[in-house]
Amino acid sequence: MSAGSIPNVFKSYYNGGGVFVDAPKYRDQGVEVLASYTDSLSVDAGEGAAAIVCCKVGKGEALLTGPHPEFVFLGKRADDWRLTKPRFAPANLEEKPDVPGFADVVKALAADEKHRIDFLMACLTKLGLTVSDEQD
Repeated sequence: MSAGSIPNVFKSYYNGGGVFVDAPKYRDQGVEVLASYTDSLSVDAGEGAAAIVCCKVGKGEALLTGPHPEFVFLGKRADDWRLTKPRFAPANLEEKPDVPGFADVVKALAADEKHRIDFLMACLTKLGLTVSDEQD
């Protein structure tokens, strides 16, 4: 990938999504691993533990993700909550005192927000989209 500052490691919201088993073996068929899980998984990931892949589909490309790099953590008030809530449901990341350790997850995601955004911007650029450098 190119464009911007691409982090080597970033935190992303994960809610039990998939892993792309043996994805590196399909490189010659147009599959590129863009991110891999760094934590151990409960399933056999095969070669690579691919979390996010880009693959050729016809004349285009598709970006497939197991985690949710598109999931926005709103550390500040949204301009129009009605537009944001249905798409990103940040209410799911409210600190829940009845779930042990969940508040720490929310804090870790918030602390790494810039890296998540940088990675997502690089992915969109890879797909040929023009993205703004503005992150406000």
